Amino acid sequence: TDFSIPFFVFQGAEDNVTPVAPVRDYVASIRAPRKEGVVIPNAGHSVMANRSDEFLALLRDRVRPLAASP
Repeated sequence: TDFSIPFFVFQGAEDNVTPVAPVRDYVASIRAPRKEGVVIPNAGHSVMANRSDEFLALLRDRVRPLAASP
C-alpha cells in the first residue's frame, strides 16, 4: 500500500464485481505522492469499455498531466 508513483482508481458506481465501499477503503489506505478514487455514476465493472469517453477523459485530465511532467 506504499507507492512512490501516483495511484488512481476509476470505477463504476454500479460495479457488482468490485464493490465501491471496499475500494474506497483500499484507496484510503494507500500512501502515494498523489492518489484518487473516482466513482463514475451509472457505470458497472466494465467502465472503460462501456463508458469509454468518460474513462478516457479521466485519463486525459488527471493522469496524463502527471505522466507528461518532468
